[in-house]
Amino acid sequence: MYRRKGLLDYRADDFSHEQTLVLKASDGLVILNSCSHAGVDIITDEVKRAFPGEPVKAYIGGFHLFRSSEDAVRGLASRIKKEGIGVLYTGHCTGNDAFSILSQELGGIIHQFHCGMEIQL
Repeated sequence: MYRRKGLLDYRADDFSHEQTLVLKASDGLVILNSCSHAGVDIITDEVKRAFPGEPVKAYIGGFHLFRSSEDAVRGLASRIKKEGIGVLYTGHCTGNDAFSILSQELGGIIHQFHCGMEIQL
């Protein structure tokens, strides 16, 4: 992904403008993000470094995979498994094809969220 710096000047996005909200519950961390442009695995790893020893009980946010190849999605699923996230809720920018692949790879820990949905953690 790129950010526009000038009329014809595009540079690789460093994602420094994006923010992640982390809620610390008694039984683990809940990560909230928008489209997770930097990558779910990278964001989760960064949160784990900021909160050493704390399990990640949930990740809620879009995964921005709607243009990603099947191999890229399966690779991300493998990395997500290694992160040990309890449950994932993802939105529209993940894309239907990517969500289907993630569901195959991650099973019952991944869900699609929608407007008006209530999530109890």
